[in-house]
Amino acid sequence: MEATLTRPDILFVAIDDMNDWTGWLGGHPWARTPNLDALAAQSFRFNRAMCPTPYCKTSRLNVMLGTSPHVSGLISKDVADWMSTLAPYRTIAGTAHGEGYHTVGAGKLWHSVMPKVVLREDPDAWDEFFDVGTNPSAEGEPASAIYRGWPANPNPAPFDWGGLDRPMNDWRDAKAVRHISEKLFTVPRDKPLFAGVGFNKPHLPWQVPPEFAAPFLGGDIPVGPDIDPAAARLPRTAVDWVKKMANFVYWPGRAGEPPVRGTRHEVIKQSGQWAEAARWYLASIYWTDFMFGLVWAALKNAGRDENTIVVVWTDHGHHLGEMQHWGKYTLWERSLRVPFLVRVPEAIRKARGLPPPCAIETPVSTTSTFATLADLCGWPVPDHPAYCSRSLLPLIGRDAPSEAAPVLSAWNPGNWSLRWDHYRYTRYGSGPAREEELYDYAVDPHETTNRVTDKAYDQVRARLSATLDEMLVNAPAAALVDTGGKGGRGGKGRRDDDD
Repeated sequence: MEATLTRPDILFVAIDDMNDWTGWLGGHPWARTPNLDALAAQSFRFNRAMCPTPYCKTSRLNVMLGTSPHVSGLISKDVADWMSTLAPYRTIAGTAHGEGYHTVGAGKLWHSVMPKVVLREDPDAWDEFFDVGTNPSAEGEPASAIYRGWPANPNPAPFDWGGLDRPMNDWRDAKAVRHISEKLFTVPRDKPLFAGVGFNKPHLPWQVPPEFAAPFLGGDIPVGPDIDPAAARLPRTAVDWVKKMANFVYWPGRAGEPPVRGTRHEVIKQSGQWAEAARWYLASIYWTDFMFGLVWAALKNAGRDENTIVVVWTDHGHHLGEMQHWGKYTLWERSLRVPFLVRVPEAIRKARGLPPPCAIETPVSTTSTFATLADLCGWPVPDHPAYCSRSLLPLIGRDAPSEAAPVLSAWNPGNWSLRWDHYRYTRYGSGPAREEELYDYAVDPHETTNRVTDKAYDQVRARLSATLDEMLVNAPAAALVDTGGKGGRGGKGRRDDDD
């Protein structure tokens, strides 16, 4: 029993682009996630979890390394030299491997799914990492959305949705599930197991086998709200980000029609496709839930579930028309709030004096994953100046503090957002030209009113501004440079569909 308590197995699940449209978070009334909801009922549910950055690569790096963007500098797409900048580093999987775990992985755990890339960026971490290849292609098929195609940039995944009737085993997520499920049965039990699986959906394109849309057919799917950030007098930098990420030319998918030009949001509204896009995003989430259910069933059938910690997290959220934005790359709640579950076996819970599974409403960061696993498993934490992960166990139970530290997220140098209690304070730039946002979710869950100039909130704004100043004292210089709102995407010639 002692070995079980100190060296439990770990199932580590990463999901791409999934916001709070789940059953237990209630982000959308039509969401269907029965398998994840079942796990949530057995888990500590961090209902106000925030990602470190609204971009896949830097979010995943900060989570895997146990760092925060204000310390690591992993804050934008310009992170080509991160391996040398942060060397020597140790990741979650690398620490597990160093502690004697047999480590297996498949799918989108890192930014790349290619084993040669993962093994280069995470050396000495994986005993096995499986190649899941690419997703089935829609090339040559009739357009499944009314508008598709990107003539100026044919390489990235299209902004598209619809049913794609391909054999189940051809899908990247299904291949990852097959590899990991097999290992749950076949890996010898003389060592603890760390099994990592990353799901590609609900990343764009929102194309899945047609049967996964069946629960969402018919009826009026709720969408929105349709808030114009410019009319709402939000900071210029935030408005510019949305504009620059939406300024595309759209072409009709039906032959013989003239081109339709406009922002992504304008064209989706004109064509009556807002609800249809939401329908297929929901279907893609339902697909991911089904994939997770297969792994969860394999874990139980292999007889490992009573000794396995399960962690489920998402790299960032995703807008579907909120703030007239379609994508991520913002410092608003829709981009930053993510599902985050930690399921701890009963024996370990009782040995650690933890309560039964429950919801934790205190805002937390997914960068706490590393320290929380280290705390549960007795691992040493990395002796690295950039490591700043904090265990979440003190937030659970009777002795939890009544107030926790604000949670930091960032996007592009000089732009920061703090989530504390029921507030969000965001700062764009520095000096006299800096801009600020302050939202009170207790009265304004959709961020319709920036209260930064509201005298009633002066104390909250001053407190969070001072806290941010303190946090940034030792931040690397490159993370503090004001970008002046130069493109929310953080990279030249890139769309927000391709990450």
